[in-house]
Amino acid sequence: GRGQMSNRRKLCETELQVQRYTPDGEEDAQVGIPDPMVTSVCFGGADMQDLYVVTGGQTSRGGCIYRTRVDVAGVPVAKATI
Repeated sequence: GRGQMSNRRKLCETELQVQRYTPDGEEDAQVGIPDPMVTSVCFGGADMQDLYVVTGGQTSRGGCIYRTRVDVAGVPVAKATI
């Protein structure tokens, strides 16, 4: 299998897109984002295949949260203890 996002792929946030890279460093997917200021990405949904992208509001709409489905599941992040 392709494995989980945490051990098989890397996400890179750049202006107007989020890119996914293979372990060999080859770009293998892009998600276009209509905002030049991506500030955060995370996974959600029951199967962890919803990719959420948070932007910093460099458009007339202000900051937004975008969601799209991806073909590789992310891994849940452990809850922080403060």
